Amino acid sequence: MLWRRERLIVELDGRAYHDEHAFERDRERDADLQAAGHRVVRVTWARLTGAPAREAARLASLLAEP
Repeated sequence: MLWRRERLIVELDGRAYHDEHAFERDRERDADLQAAGHRVVRVTWARLTGAPAREAARLASLLAEP
């Protein structure tokens, strides 16, 4: 998910889709995006399903930051 104005990127992240190369590629992409001024947040399935209210509050807080 991308919020352009807030320069926030949230990616749903899971172990099932990451071999060693995919894991490294994702971290490389995160570093490039952060260097370009974006904030990158990865949300795992466990966090999303285990504590959805906490993840929603975290996202709301990030979106409220200038």
